[in-house]
Amino acid sequence: ALSGMRPPTLPTFEEVRLANGMRVIVVQRGALPLVSLVLACNAGGSEDVGVTPGIDELLERVLERRAREAAPDLPVDLRPDVAVFSSGVTVSAGGARDRLGAMLVSIAEIVVTPRSDGDVVRRERQLLVDEIVDASHSYGVRVRDVHERVLIYGRDDPRARPWYGDLDAFRAVAASEIAARHRALFAPDASAVVVVGDVEVAEVIDQMASAFGSWSAPAVHGTRLAAAAFPTPAARLHAFPVSGPATIALRGRAPTRLQPDRAAFEVATALLGGMFGARINRVLREERGHTYGVHATLNDYREYSVLEIDLAV
Repeated sequence: ALSGMRPPTLPTFEEVRLANGMRVIVVQRGALPLVSLVLACNAGGSEDVGVTPGIDELLERVLERRAREAAPDLPVDLRPDVAVFSSGVTVSAGGARDRLGAMLVSIAEIVVTPRSDGDVVRRERQLLVDEIVDASHSYGVRVRDVHERVLIYGRDDPRARPWYGDLDAFRAVAASEIAARHRALFAPDASAVVVVGDVEVAEVIDQMASAFGSWSAPAVHGTRLAAAAFPTPAARLHAFPVSGPATIALRGRAPTRLQPDRAAFEVATALLGGMFGARINRVLREERGHTYGVHATLNDYREYSVLEIDLAV
């Protein structure tokens, strides 16, 4: 430890479990009249066996549109964000303290009821199809979609496919499939809501009970894909020669959060390019002018982690 450094002071919190099994965790931080909340559920995730490719990305869009329609008076920056990860799904929002009730209403609307309107699904699906078609005109995107996942995961791993799978099959994803996927991802006894901000604990618990207390759904935990095998460790360095800046990318296995050398690996990653203030960036970018920058990050999945380093020249 550096001299004079003190360990961080962790805030106190209150935890309550509702009758339906959902956990509510409240952290009081009164310095600003703001509140942040995240609902996390680990019943299923993006690396479940048998999941239709692209359905999670489409579900994210559909749920966010439903949230906007449920609370149209909420400003854009207060509307919930939905994200499906390998370890589960999160719904997050934040803003002024006096808008907590409206944010909870919009989150409960999209979490509690597995409803999916056909028109909304068709509209959001078409927007994603347009993005896929636009991206397919980029040489760099095509190379990454075709080759990078194969080099990381191996040709036979389902994760090696483009995120949307087959475009024609993605175009056919129906509203009933979205509703079924919703039921697989959300359940109260596999969920927790964390609220941080200038709030009163008793008031938050009352609002949570009102918004989520009647929610009843069994947790149907998905079967996870086996951990990534990284079958071609020698083929980790990829160069994408495109017009303008070219990208050189390295992908490799990294220690998971449970491994003892993870903390040291995170420090090394930050020093080698996890931030523009890192020494390697100062040398390569500022002093020598060789590169726009080196960026390194760790992507955590449920049972494995991937180190991603990108260099733009």
